[in-house]
Amino acid sequence: MKTALRKSMFLALLIIILITAYVIVRTLTFAVDVDNGTLLPKPIKVQQLPSDQNEPVLLDKLTRAIQIKTISSLPDTQIKADAFSQFTSFLKTEFPVVFSTLDVQFFNEHSLLIKWVGINPSLKPALFLAHSDVVPIQDNEKSKWKHPPFSGAIAEDYIWGRGTLDDKASLLAQLEAIESLLKSNFKPQRSLYFAFGHDEEVGGELGAITMANHFADNKISFEFLVDEGMVITDGIVPHITNRIAHIGPGEKGYLSLKLVVESQGGHSSKPPELTASGRIARAIYRIQSEPFDIDLTYSAEFVRHLGTKMPFTQRMIMANQWLFKPIADTLIPPIPELLASLRTTTAPTMLSGSNKDNVLATEASAIINFRILPSDSIDFVIQETRRKIKDEQVRIEIYGKPSEPSKISDTDSSGYKIIKQSIKEGIPNEAITVAPMLVIAATDARHYSHLTDQSYRFSPITITKENKDGFHGINERISQKSYLEAIRIYQRLFINSGSLIH
Repeated sequence: MKTALRKSMFLALLIIILITAYVIVRTLTFAVDVDNGTLLPKPIKVQQLPSDQNEPVLLDKLTRAIQIKTISSLPDTQIKADAFSQFTSFLKTEFPVVFSTLDVQFFNEHSLLIKWVGINPSLKPALFLAHSDVVPIQDNEKSKWKHPPFSGAIAEDYIWGRGTLDDKASLLAQLEAIESLLKSNFKPQRSLYFAFGHDEEVGGELGAITMANHFADNKISFEFLVDEGMVITDGIVPHITNRIAHIGPGEKGYLSLKLVVESQGGHSSKPPELTASGRIARAIYRIQSEPFDIDLTYSAEFVRHLGTKMPFTQRMIMANQWLFKPIADTLIPPIPELLASLRTTTAPTMLSGSNKDNVLATEASAIINFRILPSDSIDFVIQETRRKIKDEQVRIEIYGKPSEPSKISDTDSSGYKIIKQSIKEGIPNEAITVAPMLVIAATDARHYSHLTDQSYRFSPITITKENKDGFHGINERISQKSYLEAIRIYQRLFINSGSLIH
């Protein structure tokens, strides 16, 4: 009996040792610093922007662009036509070489498509995106801005205003880079396209979707594309001291569901057991109390590329999902930005009921917004919502225009490597880390997904803890250094993208 017990204990100990060794080995081999090298070992030299002499001019142009109120908003897809016409005139004046040299088309008056014809027509072109529209300022926000939201104020080493992060800085920086390259007589091997939509914030129907259809109708496809979505972070990722350039190889899907409950209404002094508003509230509670499962797949790639810079524990979890996935909820810190990349998120955003405090609602409703992981789908989210609510009196409707999660582009592709190399060339004297990360918001890139297998989301602007909440938020601002750096990175990106790749 004792001998059998000893054998069992020995086998159990051996299994534990083997599992521990396996976990450690997988962690050490998983967490390597990924560097796929460069594609273009001899960078092409051109006159690089910005120089000390023209920095004030470049900053002033962005300031004046921010002052033009190119606002788009829902629910009726309002577009301020006069402002967009003013913005177009501004671009034509400030970038005369672009508009006089390159092939320029307008779609639905305000979306801009620029074609820079390459020397070698056998090469597939590359596509670069941005958008000129910005979200509106809510009435209760205006007094909370340190500098007026459309002032374009230059203060405290920042440029302040709506659009500095999303997305006029990217649009202006791209045009500055193109203008400088044209003046340097740079000629790309492959054709480069630039598609600047004017309604990204309300779905892109007049801009991105129309231009994507134009490409499809003319049988134009792309080697790769680059849009907004991810940025360079400084001091945001815990335990990492150097800056990280996050490249988005894909984005989550978008779905809003409207929950509706109808009732007879009546006086609040004699309510039923459960009012329409109460039934909606219960439905929201049930949905939120059962979040979608965590999926570590997409964050694991981010950790893998960061390699040994990440703490051992985090690397161990990502490298051994087969072991830790069942208890991931207890191991992952409750940081909203982190959790958003790990699961399909659920966010109640709009509520409606009675318009008087003593009247029962005849109809109560709520809007729930979901951002869907690539491993899930719109149909799956709707089915899960019905299951969680468990109430046939709650009607579920699709609200707005949903989009499925995007496909995930390869991080070992030419497009990804070109972006990575361009970042390092644009910031030559700094050990910046480049890593892929799933984009949790929606971008225009999703409308072009049928035109390329390589779709990446990256704007070369740096955000810190101080300005990271500026996207669609109060006190949106970009540092002067970051904007000037973005111009340099775009310049290298267009050079490298337009060069012949073997």
